[in-house]
Amino acid sequence: KHVFVRRVVDGGERGCVGGECAGLTGSRADISTGRPPFLLDPDAMALQPQGDESDDGMDEFMDKFTKQKYKGAFSEDSWQEEFDQIPMFMKKAPEEIDPLKNPELACLQSIIHDEDRPPEEQARSFKDEGNEYFKEKNYKKAILSYTEGLRRKCADQGLNAVLLTNRAAAHFHLGNIRSSLNDALEAKKLKPDHLKAVQRGAQCLVELRRYTEALQCCDEGLRVDPQDKKLQELRATADQLRVRGPSVSLLSASCSRGVAVA
Repeated sequence: KHVFVRRVVDGGERGCVGGECAGLTGSRADISTGRPPFLLDPDAMALQPQGDESDDGMDEFMDKFTKQKYKGAFSEDSWQEEFDQIPMFMKKAPEEIDPLKNPELACLQSIIHDEDRPPEEQARSFKDEGNEYFKEKNYKKAILSYTEGLRRKCADQGLNAVLLTNRAAAHFHLGNIRSSLNDALEAKKLKPDHLKAVQRGAQCLVELRRYTEALQCCDEGLRVDPQDKKLQELRATADQLRVRGPSVSLLSASCSRGVAVA
């Protein structure tokens, strides 16, 4: 951030520190290039060379930065913490956004959730938000985001099917098997060839020991894609358990080969 940039434009020189212009010489510099004028430091202007004077004035101008600390810079002791407060570089967003502590983040959130945008854009934003929570294994927050996306009632049935399937995945990881199944079946109604919904529904049916229905669900998906390995594995498991009966819960095993969110 403390890099000094010196550029010659129409015989003038511009010095910038941390992205802010600290001085400008050459009366035609900004006019001839069409660039907007920069805010100038009055103290720095007093040290600038004027017109066709020698470069000695610029040397004196640059020496100023060895004696005067740049204002607004990160502190040497806590620059990492300060850097992490910038939304673009945050490693993890806070659970609750306080507009007083994180005004930039609150501003971005208001833009993302702007209700004046088309319903499809709003639903897609909530889907992306839910996916981020899902990656962090914050499944409860993910469910809330996917639900908000569905409440936008957008006309894109494919997007709605993805929201339902992703919410089903979050429910499944929380052990809400029936809720997960309901979402998967609803997603399959909206988009019958959505294989992730079929896979999730089959997983739920196996976990609920409804093996005959699980076989039917797998067969429906395999008619869409006969090479789908997850459905092949689920069908084999359901068929085996239907014959000899379950001996252990399949939830942990199902989670380990779970379906990723979209």
